[in-house]
Amino acid sequence: MNCSVCFDTRTLVVTRSFLKKASVPFSEEYEMLTRLTQLHPTFTIDVKYAAPRRPQFMPSYDAMLSFIHRQDNAEELMKEFNEAKQMRRNAYMHVRHWFLTRFPEMEQARVRFPA
Repeated sequence: MNCSVCFDTRTLVVTRSFLKKASVPFSEEYEMLTRLTQLHPTFTIDVKYAAPRRPQFMPSYDAMLSFIHRQDNAEELMKEFNEAKQMRRNAYMHVRHWFLTRFPEMEQARVRFPA
């Protein structure tokens, strides 16, 4: 389940979704939380939240083209870019994958490109 007992800190650690389910009387989560609070009346309840997600790096076509044109081998890269763009029906995701595979440092740096 999404509930654990931490004896070191004397807390009942629950997730947000578990707490929401436990708010429904007589649900399985409600019964479990009730039993745990009866067994450990001095323990506090600590809600564990999920870590915030890092948003995906989604450079625009213009940003990718701007970066490609600044490279020494821009003509070769433009051919690859256009081939990648023609390959799939959902071209953007394929081109983005090609771009980030070709330039992995861009995703790590999360560079903002001038248009």
